Amino acid sequence: MTSDGLYEGEDFVRIAAAAKGMGCPSPMWFTAFSLGGLLALWGVKAAQELPKWGADLPIAETDIAGCAVICPALESLRSLKYLEKAPLGKYLEKAISRKLKQLLAQLQSDHPDSFDPAAVARVRSIWSFDEEMVIPRLGYASVDDYYRATSGLYILPVLKKPTLVIYAADDPLFDPTLVQDIRSACGDNPAIDLTLTEQGGHVGYISSQRCQQQWNDPDRWWAWNRVFEWCDALDFLIK
Repeated sequence: MTSDGLYEGEDFVRIAAAAKGMGCPSPMWFTAFSLGGLLALWGVKAAQELPKWGADLPIAETDIAGCAVICPALESLRSLKYLEKAPLGKYLEKAISRKLKQLLAQLQSDHPDSFDPAAVARVRSIWSFDEEMVIPRLGYASVDDYYRATSGLYILPVLKKPTLVIYAADDPLFDPTLVQDIRSACGDNPAIDLTLTEQGGHVGYISSQRCQQQWNDPDRWWAWNRVFEWCDALDFLIK
């Protein structure tokens, strides 16, 4: 089952180790968006702690340089409560819930003896998916505890590797009150560069031809190009 980074962070490092074994050169960078962005941040934390849990892997802590994430999910508890009340959020929550039920159906097909049919039938939302399917396997007493343990906002202060966070203040998936907390957490950590935009929605940094013409800006892939510029600047500083 998913664990919102608790185990996927190590997965990122193991993938990097496999890539190194295939001949991919170091240093390596993690990058992802939305929920994947949260997992990438956990990947950096796992990389920093590699000597504690992965000494047998054919990769060193220094092989992982850092990460760049776009619109990462940084605080699950507050954002889910916000989604359940916001007019647009209600539709988004239902859409995500449908995707989770599809995932669960696939998991049931692949592992037919691993799930309690009664628990599966009770899954009707994001919250109930985590309550019925996730936290019993991870040993958490409540969904609240699980969300607090996995939220990326609380691991930002401990990240030591260069990290770029691109985040939109008007992201409809996340509680808008998080913006100030994100600004403070990133501002207090010199390893993190925060690019906070007033607009952008959820991973909406893509410009159509009409938009490019309207603003006389040919930059179609705005967020990715900022990532590349950031990597180039870091490479220049390192050299």
